[in-house]
Amino acid sequence: MKKLSLAAIISLASLLTTPSLMAGDVEVSGNIGATSNYIWRGMTQTDDKSAVSGEIDFDYNGFYIGAWASNVDF
Repeated sequence: MKKLSLAAIISLASLLTTPSLMAGDVEVSGNIGATSNYIWRGMTQTDDKSAVSGEIDFDYNGFYIGAWASNVDF
């Protein structure tokens, strides 16, 4: 997970520091949600408790990067 986070930070930092990048060229979107129980493939991921999840997405001239996360409790 640490390697994935580091790779995402480096990718985002390189995208944001590109000299030709204009603020109008980048589209940022996100969402947040809540549910009574997070179930994946028929098994509870939150020990039958509520879950909160969120997503953030960046789009630049057809290049897309996004991340999604949710709490878990086994």
